[in-house]
Parts: sequence; C-alpha cells; structure tokens
Amino acid sequence: MQDGYLHTKVTAANDAMPVPGAKVTIYAKDGAKLYEQTADAMGDTPSVALTAPDAYLTQSPETAINSYATYDVGITAPGYHPVVIHDVEIVATQDSLLPVFMHPNLLSDQEEGVTRVYHRYIHHEAEQDSQPESTISAGQDPDHIDVPPPAVLSPLERAQVGPPPEGVRHVFIPTYIIVHLGSPSNANARNVRVPFIEYIANVASSEIFPTWPEASLRANIHAITTFALNRIYTEWYRSRGHNFDITNSTQFDQFYVHGRNIFDNLMSIAAEVYSTFVRREGFTNPFFTSYCNGTTSTCRGMSQWGTVTLANQGMDPLQILRRFYGNDIELVTTDNVRDITETFPGTPLRQGDNNRYVQLMQLYLNRIRQNFPLIPRIENPTGQFDSVTEQAVRAFQRTNNLPQTGVIDRGTWQLITRIYVAVTRLAELDAEGHRVTIPNNPPTTTLRQGSRGNDVRLLQFILNRVSQFYEFVPAVTQDGNFGPMTRASVEEFQRNFRLTPDGVVGGQTWGRLFDVYRSIRENAPTPPTVPPGPPVGPPVAPPTTTPPTEFRPPYPGTLMRRGSRSEGVRTIQRLLNRIRTRFPAISPAPLTEDGIFGPLTETAVRNFQRIDQIAIDGIVGPITWNRMLDLYNSM
Repeated sequence: MQDGYLHTKVTAANDAMPVPGAKVTIYAKDGAKLYEQTADAMGDTPSVALTAPDAYLTQSPETAINSYATYDVGITAPGYHPVVIHDVEIVATQDSLLPVFMHPNLLSDQEEGVTRVYHRYIHHEAEQDSQPESTISAGQDPDHIDVPPPAVLSPLERAQVGPPPEGVRHVFIPTYIIVHLGSPSNANARNVRVPFIEYIANVASSEIFPTWPEASLRANIHAITTFALNRIYTEWYRSRGHNFDITNSTQFDQFYVHGRNIFDNLMSIAAEVYSTFVRREGFTNPFFTSYCNGTTSTCRGMSQWGTVTLANQGMDPLQILRRFYGNDIELVTTDNVRDITETFPGTPLRQGDNNRYVQLMQLYLNRIRQNFPLIPRIENPTGQFDSVTEQAVRAFQRTNNLPQTGVIDRGTWQLITRIYVAVTRLAELDAEGHRVTIPNNPPTTTLRQGSRGNDVRLLQFILNRVSQFYEFVPAVTQDGNFGPMTRASVEEFQRNFRLTPDGVVGGQTWGRLFDVYRSIRENAPTPPTVPPGPPVGPPVAPPTTTPPTEFRPPYPGTLMRRGSRSEGVRTIQRLLNRIRTRFPAISPAPLTEDGIFGPLTETAVRNFQRIDQIAIDGIVGPITWNRMLDLYNSM
C-alpha cells in the first residue's frame, strides 16, 4: 500500500466566493472518521495522506480494477446546505483536489435539513448511460440512501452519430460548457454550467489514470478536448432542440462526474492545452475523436489503454493520435476564447517583464484579492512584474490547483480572467440590487414569454443573482423582455426547485424566486472589500505621485451612448483620460471633456470594454460605469 493525497477547495457563486470556516471531514468506507479540517480564508484545506493500493496496479488493465481506494467526505458551513460526497477516488502517489461548490440554505421550513449527496461509481469497469448526479433528501441519513447500481451496457462505439450539421464557423474555446447529467432523452436530468478547463480535467480524471505516462495523458486530453469542441462546433445537441452542449452519458459522449475530485497533474495538463485540438489537415472543424478503453469496449477510434503501450514505446502525443486517427491529423491551437475578448499575449509573463499585459493581470489580481484575501496586494500595479506580483500569482495558482510557478502561462491567464469576471459580476449584481426595487412581497402579475416591463426586469435580476449561486440556472440578459432565454432560465429554476417547469411565472414561482433570493442575501453576502494592508515580500518603491482620493459618483441612471450630452458623459471622459495613461490603446489622444458623447468617446468606450472583458457595444450602462470607476480608483 502507498499514500495518495487529497485537498479540498470550498467555494460558492461560480468560484467567486470562498467559504472560509467550512468544516471538511474525511471518512473511511467503514464510517471511521479519519480527518477533520477547517477551510482557510481562501476556502482551502491542507493536503492529507490517504492509503491506496500500490501505484503499479494502475499500469495494466488486468489489475486496474482494484488499483485505487475510495473515501467519503462531508462538508458543512453556516448558511449553506451540507454536502456529502461518496467514493472520492485516491490513487497512490497522486495529489488531487476535491472542489466543493456550496449552495446557500433556503429559509423556508420545508427545506431544513436538505443534504446534497454525490454518488460515485467505479469508472474503469463499464460504460453506462448515466448515473444519478445527486439525491435531495429531507431529514434522511445521506449515508443510507439506496441508489441502484448503474446498468452495465454492451460496448457502444461513441461514433454512432452521423455527419455534423452543415455550416462552417470559426472554432472557439468556450469559457463554460453546459453538461446534461444524463442521456439526451432524459428530460428530468439536470444541466450544469462548468468552466471548460475544469470540464476537461474532470473527464480526464474520470476516464483515465493519472499515473499513466505523460505522452499518454496528453494524447487522451487532446482527444477529450476535441470531442467536446466537435459537439460545440457542430451544435450537435442545440441543433436538435436541446439546451445543452454535451451529456455525461458514455453511450453518447464522455464521462463527466459532477462534483468529483480532480487529479492535480491532469488539471495542470488541461490548463496548458485546453485550447489545442485535433483536426484533419486542410479542414477547419475539430475532428470527431471517438475513443474507448480498448479492453471491455473496442471501437474504430482511439484505445485509451493502447495509448499507454505506445507512450511506453517512446511515441509523443501527436504520434499516438496519428496511430489511431490517421497520419493526416494535426494539433492546432486557437486564441479564440468565447466571452474572453482580451487574448493571451502569446508568451508567458514572468518576473522582469514590463508591459500592459502584466498591468492588466495585476489589476485583476488586486480585484480578485477582495474575495480571496490571502493573495498579496500589488501596491503599485504599473506593469512591472516584480517579486510581489510573482507571489500573488503563486497564491492564485495554489488556490486554483495549478502548478505554483509564479509565471502567468496560458492556463493561469485564462483562470485569472474567468475568476475576475466572476467576482466583478457578483459585485455588480450586488450593486444593481440597490437600483432594482425589490418589493417586500412578490409581484402578483403572471409573466410568460412575450411579457415586457419592470416586473420582467425584476425577474431577470433575480434569475441572474440565483444563477451565480446555483450552477444549473442560466444567466439572462436584463432587458425587460421575456424572451426564449428568460423562459429557459425560468424552466431550469422551476425544474430544480420542485415546481412544474412550464416557463410561466405565477404566484408559486414568484414566491419561490423571492425565497431563494432572500436566502442568498441572508446566508451568502458579497465579501467586503479587503483593506489594502502592507504588501507581502520585499518592499516596493512608492509611487511617484500621490494616488487620488476615492472617486465614486453614482451611476446617472440612464444609458449613455453616441449623441448623449450630460455631466455623466463628462465624467466618462475624465475617467477614460486617466485610464488611458496606463492603457494608451484606449485613445490615441486625450478626449475633450465637454460632456458630448461623440465618435471619439464611443471608440474609447469600446476599447475600454475590450480591455476589461465586458460586452463591446460602446454604451455606458451601470456595469461599464462601475468598471471604469474601479480601474480609475486602482491607479
């Protein structure tokens, strides 16, 4: 027997909020309590050693079935539903992270004692249509919930799918992927929104062993990534009327296990290569990389166990892939990351660099620090990558399960950007809540697709707030128009909160929405701004100019766009003129601060939105206004 290692990260609100003080308890399968830990201010717990069978057993399909150990983990935190995770897989010599996403307690009496229970199944034994993602049980001991074992299916080739829909588009890497936790025809299965990198690492952790040769791991992760991108590129499910991108049923797609632990080395590879995919030479689309384990299931595509043999023979990942898919395939990388408009600069950022990309990351890390206070504050974000910046990057990497190199590579860049967007979005919703009038009692109006007005805007605001804390509720555009996106979000809310999923917001749905919204406000308040405090590490030279006093005028209340004339426009021009001293690409020359929103001001607004990762429309609403103030006051 040898030791494997497990550490836990406990968060809420799409990873925008840690849950400090969460109690994490690890149990042996006989129920014996092994460890009890408390999450720190970042939501992290230290790594613990857990006994597992010897690592050499993972190198052969004949011994692999008994090659890892399983443990149960319970997580509790004041204000949040307790979570029980069964059968967390530990592989000898390997570190893994258990990400725990917590949901706020509901205030209604009938929801007291609800526990979310994740069930694990041995993923190397047989393929299956689907597995139960969770069981909601009021007042029941979660360790004694009777869940039937998965059905054992005959070997199915994953390429049983026909040609992709017509139409050629640019390949893009999604920020998130929507996963259906069941077969496509199972309308009762839940959809979850998962960061794309974490999806890739999760599937890899569920499909293959982390102890395999690195060339084998990389070949498999390239195949997993490309399979998912093919589903998105061809709109395989959405073109058939579904509201998800992929399923977790291995009869049709890849084995994603919602809430499972992720092996550190697989996460590192996924973060490095998530934007690299397989295609045939001369073609644009991601190749359909069908694969199977190669022992209990065989297919025309790649054999997962076969990649181990080829890697041990000295083949690199591309050579392995060509052995299964043909010599005319290639690996290509794209910087087209959907929803992330500022692309990775192309080369890693490290200590000694001095440019606008470094400054952008410094500003992002300082904002993320407000929610994750153990990240050192960068006192002088001038674009100089100094030792304090390196320590801040290492702290960010540590809490996000990345190699602690202190270098901002492609994967670190993408995660910093994603979490920055998450924390600022959370703060914007909190601020927006002061502008949107939330009545004491729900409206009495009935809303459905086609409805318009302030009650629809209120509905959309509440849905967006809920979507931050419940990954199965899609976010919507807050425009006061009840369109198909709003209907789909309402249906998901209804489906997951035990209401009839008809997309109509009547008295019962309004009541439930208000209950969930108030529960979030009561139990999961937005983290306060962290006081600046002293920087960590060697002293940093003070800035050459005294920073201005905090400037925080309220949003004027109306959208400002080309043709607008007001003091609000004059304020926008003042903000942009200061910001452009750090980001010259915003405007080639200072704007005239005349309160007239002309074409030069519109161009500067668009350039700011491009830099700050928000919708590029040249219009200043509350989100753009507050982002400008945040950046202005951080300089």
